[in-house]
Amino acid sequence: MGGMFQPTAFYNVGSSPHDMAVGDFNQDGSKGGGLKDIANSHYGSSTVSVLMGNGDGTFYKPACFL
Repeated sequence: MGGMFQPTAFYNVGSSPHDMAVGDFNQDGSKGGGLKDIANSHYGSSTVSVLMGNGDGTFYKPACFL
């Protein structure tokens, strides 16, 4: 976009996010080459949040798993 950054986007993934992994978890290809999908674990609990990429640098609402 003309060398400009987009406005900051915040995604609530729960409390105490700890570790993070980035990959193409749903194997949908790059969808435009943007950031794929993000998963993170939460310190002190057994939950994981997953944000699936839209392919345009944004993400769907996080899904939490036990």
